[in-house]
Amino acid sequence: MKKETKRHLTFAAIIFIGILLLAFADFIVLEKIYHPLSQQFNISWDVFAATPFGVTLPMQWWHIAFFTIAFVMFALLGVAAKNWRLWLSGTIIFLTGWEDIFYYLIQLKWLPNELAWLDAAPMGLSRVITRTAHVTNTGVVISAIIGLVISTMIILRYNPLRLFKKSV
Repeated sequence: MKKETKRHLTFAAIIFIGILLLAFADFIVLEKIYHPLSQQFNISWDVFAATPFGVTLPMQWWHIAFFTIAFVMFALLGVAAKNWRLWLSGTIIFLTGWEDIFYYLIQLKWLPNELAWLDAAPMGLSRVITRTAHVTNTGVVISAIIGLVISTMIILRYNPLRLFKKSV
């Protein structure tokens, strides 16, 4: 196996493991800590609405914290590998829905039909394609596929503009 191929597969494995770790952390916090406590003490999810400086954002503080954790994790992995492509690819994979897919797969479930809490996330743009009011499971899958293609192109250093260059 070529050295470059080995490196690409290593990056893919690191990103996959990173996304699984994030999905597992998300599962532990939400399913094992928040949901039991919210039922026991009657805590509404709305309590965690992000309202910095009195501006209500269409997300929860947990999402802001989790985005930051993912971004820093992939940045550190990129620095450790001395490769910005690992950081960027991992971040794109995270932002395009792979963590959400694995979050449900860990629970042996498929994505719910509607995921309104993801409307403010980058995959919220999938609503343009699906023509729905909120992010749907189809939208997450479309976003994840697009993210995988972009991430693969970054890792492989593929330049789609080469297709349009004329040979001299």
